[in-house]
Amino acid sequence: MSKDEWDLWFALTNRERNFAKKENQEFKYPIFQMRECECKNDAQHQWFEPLFTGMTFDKQWKELEKLLNR
Repeated sequence: MSKDEWDLWFALTNRERNFAKKENQEFKYPIFQMRECECKNDAQHQWFEPLFTGMTFDKQWKELEKLLNR
């Protein structure tokens, strides 16, 4: 794992720890992820919401570009 990946995973795991208390859940916003599968229950995707569904990565990038260029 690279230093950049380690920093990202460290931030994500700390975020989950900080929102472990039920009273903090109301302040937790979703983290979005581009993916080609509709999976949600596996450990790799449990903290993330799909950004777009039913699209390839190329189509998702184009949709994201449209959203950011508004």
